[in-house]
Amino acid sequence: MPRPFSRRARRVLARLAGLAVIAAATLGSAPPLAAGPGAARADDGGARVHAAPDGHGGSCSARQPCSLRQAKASAARLAARTAGDVHVQLAGGTYRLDAPLRFGPGDSGRGGHRIVWEAAPGARPVVSGGVPIDGWHRDADRPALWSAPVPAGLDTRQLYADGQRIPRSSGASPVALTQTADGFQAADDTLASWRNPSGIEFVFDGGHGAWTQPRCGVAAITGRTVTMRRPCWSNMKLPSTPTAPDGDSPAGGFPSLGDSATPSRIENAYELLSPGTWYLDRARHTVYYQPRPGQDPAAMHFVAPVLEQLVTTSSTADDPLHDVVFRGITFAYTTWRAPSGDDGFVEMQATMHLTGPDGATRQGLCQYVSPPGSCPFAAWSRPPAAVDLVGTRNVSITGNVFEHLGGAGLGTYHGADHDLVSGNEITDVSGNGIQFGTTDDPQPTRFATDLAAGRPVTRSSGGRTQNPWWQVDLGGAKRLWQTTVTPVAGRELSDFWVFVSATPFDTRLTPQQQAARPGVHATHRTGTASGPVVVPTDVTGRYVMIQRADVGHSPALAKVVVGSGAEMSVGNTITDNYVHDVGVEYTGAVGIWAGYARATTISHNEISDLPYSGISFGWAGWHTNAVTPWTNPNIQADNVISGNVVHNVMGVRQDGGAIYTNGPQGQNLQHGLTIRDNVTFGNKHTNFAYYNDEGGAYIVMDGNVQYADSGSFNGGCSTTGHIVVSNSYRVGDLNRYVCDNVGTDFVDGGGNVVIPSDPGPGTVPDRVFAGAGLRPGFWRLTTSAPPDVEVVSPIGDGRLLVSGSGFTPTSTVAVDGRTAARVTYIGPNQLAAQLPPGVFDGTVTVTTPAGTSTPDDSDYTYDPANDIARGRPATQSSTAFDGPAAHAADGDTDGAFGSGSVSHTDHDRYAWWQVDLGSAQPLGSVNLWNRTDCCTERATDYWVFVSDTPLDHSLSPEQQAARPGVWSSHRPGTMGRPTRLPVTASGRYVTVQLSGTDYLTLAEVQVFPAR
Repeated sequence: MPRPFSRRARRVLARLAGLAVIAAATLGSAPPLAAGPGAARADDGGARVHAAPDGHGGSCSARQPCSLRQAKASAARLAARTAGDVHVQLAGGTYRLDAPLRFGPGDSGRGGHRIVWEAAPGARPVVSGGVPIDGWHRDADRPALWSAPVPAGLDTRQLYADGQRIPRSSGASPVALTQTADGFQAADDTLASWRNPSGIEFVFDGGHGAWTQPRCGVAAITGRTVTMRRPCWSNMKLPSTPTAPDGDSPAGGFPSLGDSATPSRIENAYELLSPGTWYLDRARHTVYYQPRPGQDPAAMHFVAPVLEQLVTTSSTADDPLHDVVFRGITFAYTTWRAPSGDDGFVEMQATMHLTGPDGATRQGLCQYVSPPGSCPFAAWSRPPAAVDLVGTRNVSITGNVFEHLGGAGLGTYHGADHDLVSGNEITDVSGNGIQFGTTDDPQPTRFATDLAAGRPVTRSSGGRTQNPWWQVDLGGAKRLWQTTVTPVAGRELSDFWVFVSATPFDTRLTPQQQAARPGVHATHRTGTASGPVVVPTDVTGRYVMIQRADVGHSPALAKVVVGSGAEMSVGNTITDNYVHDVGVEYTGAVGIWAGYARATTISHNEISDLPYSGISFGWAGWHTNAVTPWTNPNIQADNVISGNVVHNVMGVRQDGGAIYTNGPQGQNLQHGLTIRDNVTFGNKHTNFAYYNDEGGAYIVMDGNVQYADSGSFNGGCSTTGHIVVSNSYRVGDLNRYVCDNVGTDFVDGGGNVVIPSDPGPGTVPDRVFAGAGLRPGFWRLTTSAPPDVEVVSPIGDGRLLVSGSGFTPTSTVAVDGRTAARVTYIGPNQLAAQLPPGVFDGTVTVTTPAGTSTPDDSDYTYDPANDIARGRPATQSSTAFDGPAAHAADGDTDGAFGSGSVSHTDHDRYAWWQVDLGSAQPLGSVNLWNRTDCCTERATDYWVFVSDTPLDHSLSPEQQAARPGVWSSHRPGTMGRPTRLPVTASGRYVTVQLSGTDYLTLAEVQVFPAR
């Protein structure tokens, strides 16, 4: 039974102790110090630079540490003359930045050595973009509030107290709103009297689809007229025409904000302050906080983030930052102010959003509007990351913490080359946890670097010769993308070859002989051209040669542009990271977002507690489908998503899944995307656990697991095809592809096993569970804090499977306090327990050396063999939407109506459901299971009755309860999963009845006898 979308706070000190161990283990211990002038020398010939929060001067020694900026300059100088790694050791404490640290190519390691930025042994350095907020006192105008002065110009969207994020003031509009061309018309002028109306923000849940949560600020409120900020308000209205060849709107089918839509809530209003929320009055330079009961703001430590980024780069794909390591560092406290400005936050998907005055009508719309919009297609804006790196090679980010961040956590893009992201914890992030890549480079033409410019050129002699040639030396092996050949004006170029090689060409050879040489990439062009000819050269090489296939003079070339392919992200690894509780502010965010990449591996990460999808891979598949499969080509190839554990995601938004892909993933199955050996469980509003969305093609899925999840196993919308699924363990439908222009090549590769929604021990082999998730060297990312229990199976033969996070080999399991006789440790996410005799139901807890899990209703288990209502005759007040009463007594607690196990009445007064147990008998408890896919609020304010005879259904619940011999329980709240009712009565009939008029939908009603 899945747990609700929320997660207890991790114990910071325990977590960081674990991270220190991981950081040390990831890349090995730093070498010992040796004496020397200035920075300390290391035994390997390298050097040690020391920094501290209060560091100053240029010594950068252990006794006289320097600042971070001075340490960066010293490390760069030492790297140029040191035969070994340069270690920049950060002492513990908070490094408050006034501007981001900016790294360039000159800050790279040299000669095969690295510059290692790391925590000093046992230290916890925190690189912070925040400032403390002091001087709190009770507010004279509203004694329930506390206020504090802030510096003039301070502008932030976040506030933290004692390391915990405080939500901004928010609430429903106090007056009815009607949408207008410029904003809204209010039913009265209440809002006009609110303080600082230009700081108020309207939030639109599902504004551009169920997966989005866009928001726009208010420009002004005059009387009843609410004027919204532009261009945000304009960009909320997406054009529906012209219609693209595939039948979609220009953006690819994204819905526009409805003409009758009103805000789901209002944020950042002084008048909406409530306990536990804050408000910044920029005009008065004052921040307000309304404490929760028992809190004393004067004794709390408040931090307001003011920087948007902590680490950035000036490097490029062709001149990268390289051979640098960041490990054991905490990056904390950033904000992102753009959503508060005129652009707002017009989300399209996964926090990628529209900006600028023509965002909705031109940005990324290319050929789909007239005149054409900007290109490439779907090149929408991305939020900044706290650590945001452009143009990197062999950069390692290991064993760090990213927390309390207002945009994204970690970002790498435009030329990430063999980088490693490993062993990090990423949590409490407003947007995406990791942003790998961006939306504007499906092919590496964003910067169009000409590698041939200024390089040495040779050519055949000026006279007529056999197979004349032209050759350029790029100076070193380079990644190429395409070569553009332009003949001299008035001359034509025909029947020629373009070659790329790592070594010089033997110009005596014919083109056919050149092409046959090992390691030579060859392209033959037979047409005649008088203008530029673009030749794909998607390889790595140093020499580029153009050779004619006939006899003649050396090619008459006006210009040859050898386009760089360095902009591609290639050969990167994102592994063994713990990404959880991100998307805190922007609920369309994901754990790991990846745009365009090759040979990239995302493996063995644990991703949990998210409002939307776990992993999102690929981009711009809209307009791509079986009818138009290559309309927007990209570089995707040879990528792998493997061995990840994704749980408790899709907690808020809809139309997503644990692992979501978008667009074509290659050009054949051999070099496409492989999704294998992943495990997902305990998710909420899943459409497809493994979601191959628009344009999806060339995907192999093998050995993946889905359970405690109400969605289909795999599928998507307008998917092209060429997808093979094999050896899966699943609870949802296989290959469920919907929408228009869907392909047909969806292959069941065999070995796909349907399992129960909450499987017991052994249903999925232990080796499958054990092979996924964090590997042993990284377990302390989750085990340093008390464990979480998220899904427990029903009891079968005295055994149950417990799923969650943070389990250890010494874990103990208890059910209502009775300890399991034996526990089998499967891995940090699964345990199998053998219960002592006589345990039939109860709440499951797990205890590890770090503590005991906090129980809730979702941690409840039961033995279905003791459910005396299962399979018994059931009736209800009416039946609607093909939801018979028997569905609530079929032994299946699946709460998704589409799964065919939820009862459903019509919209009845005092709607009721009843089961006949066959004979009167002493009862001990009744469990009520609400549906999960929607409408849970319908099962609110209801009664449960037990009687020896059928009830008179013409009576109201109050009248039923007054009848002699009827046991009753009134539940004014909303039904849970389950709501457990102890019963102290005997009876034959159990009835559930609403107090008012509504639909009654039940996933299951269980009745257990008295023990």
